[in-house]
Amino acid sequence: MRMDKTQPSQIKMSRRLRTILNMLDTGMIALSDDLGLEAANKPAWELFDCHGFEELALQWPTVKQALSEALDESGKIRALEGPLDIVLATPGGPRRLRLEVYPLEEDHGEPLLLLVRDLDLIEALELDLDMAARFRAISRLYSSMAHDLRAPLNALAINLDLLKSSMAKNQPADPIGAERQQRYLKVLGEELAHLTRSLSTFLTQTLPAHEVEQVFDPHEVLLDLVALIAPMAKKQRVALDLQMGDHAVMLEGRRDALKQALLNLAMNAFEAMPQGGRLTIKLETGLGEALVSFQDTGTGIPLDLAERIWEMHFSTKKTGNGIGLYVSRSTIEGFGGAIGLDASVGQGARFVISLPISKKEAA
Repeated sequence: MRMDKTQPSQIKMSRRLRTILNMLDTGMIALSDDLGLEAANKPAWELFDCHGFEELALQWPTVKQALSEALDESGKIRALEGPLDIVLATPGGPRRLRLEVYPLEEDHGEPLLLLVRDLDLIEALELDLDMAARFRAISRLYSSMAHDLRAPLNALAINLDLLKSSMAKNQPADPIGAERQQRYLKVLGEELAHLTRSLSTFLTQTLPAHEVEQVFDPHEVLLDLVALIAPMAKKQRVALDLQMGDHAVMLEGRRDALKQALLNLAMNAFEAMPQGGRLTIKLETGLGEALVSFQDTGTGIPLDLAERIWEMHFSTKKTGNGIGLYVSRSTIEGFGGAIGLDASVGQGARFVISLPISKKEAA
């Protein structure tokens, strides 16, 4: 029997090809020109939800059927106009894959290479690139807006100081009214300072010195918050009920960031009560932690959405951007705390925040 002298060279070439495939971290499969399976590397097995070449070989007839449009009338491979996207049923569930066939020789002779990629991953990367481009444009817009807003903010700060001086000379006879006015002025001053620091952050891309961590009293934060939202609550016919104990408790972190996170929760409660209602804000202490709760009397949150509300850009409102709750949770977790939802449709929603108590003294 006469032996084919080309067989040893073909075997040698096949071994070299397998060695090259195994060096790559991308899913690669070697095929004959009639789409027969010859070799595949580990990333390719994993993309097809297989644990080895033998398992892939068992699945190959299904894949070959999907690739059949790449064959010409004679059963040989022809050039594809673009990648072929398929959905393959695997033991681990459906896999969305993108396949690209590359003949290694101009005459489409064997072997062929099949590039296999995860279509879900490709689309996620494309989305990330698109979002990155949009964020760059938004960053430029923010920078321009920050420059434009600095002048009116400075004017507001100057006029606020003038108002303080004027009111100091003409104090109302009612001591309670005078104290309320001073509280409003204090909140306005802090919010103006907060806006100024935020603009500085946009311009410098770094945290300003006033945003460093500090030890502070959450009672004061909640008093400032209620003073800030009181006008909106009155306009929307929402009764505010602030409940705080007398026990001293201190927190450590970025005070302004926490107030913004709590403000997001309050705004969320207002949106759930367009026809009015009651917002109860309560501060309690537990074992080594402060507990802050926001209870509204709105329509509540459906249980099937209770987990999704924390996702960025998820919103059930047509005009919502879905960022508020995401930012609030991120901020609270940055304090080493946690936030949870107790939701009952038709009975409002209750957000509960736990924050670790600081053992340090306030500066």
